[in-house]
Amino acid sequence: MRRFLESLLFIFLLTLPKIALAQGNALAGISSWSESAQVVAFFFIILTLATILNRLFELLIDIFKLIYQKSALLQDMWDAIWESLLKKLKIIDSHFENPELSKPLKEKVRVLLIQATVFLIGSIVGVWLCAVLNLGMLFALQITTHPTFWDYVFTGMLVASGPEPIHAIFRIIEAKKDKKSLEASETLPR
Repeated sequence: MRRFLESLLFIFLLTLPKIALAQGNALAGISSWSESAQVVAFFFIILTLATILNRLFELLIDIFKLIYQKSALLQDMWDAIWESLLKKLKIIDSHFENPELSKPLKEKVRVLLIQATVFLIGSIVGVWLCAVLNLGMLFALQITTHPTFWDYVFTGMLVASGPEPIHAIFRIIEAKKDKKSLEASETLPR
């Protein structure tokens, strides 16, 4: 689930330069913000937040795994949830009657549920942090004139996705800057 959301977010981010260029005056903003210390500082802040959140949630998952192994109550709760889910799966497909198929699936679903829960909590924390710290990426990139709720949601989801998507955005910005400087150097008379 998390990989799917990260991939979806990455695809959106690949289209971000096209969105910015469609903003009319945004081209001038791109050349100025890509070189400014303010944007670099912004990316450093969200990269730091993403890394901290990522490490905290990895730690949380490890702690949960440890507690789960030792807690009969949590295992009983998961077994009850799984039985309810398995009943529904058996209605959909009779192959789930086979324990050899359902047993490995039980563990995969449990791990997926934990990852989805951690991503949801991480997204909520990321959006909250971005709103509290007034960090809006669309505003920082001068795509919007002021930070909005959706800007905080977008930036918070990006922070919750971890450092990899943020690095990808920064690489896109750097490539655009390099391309622009290369084009400028080619147009200079020699």
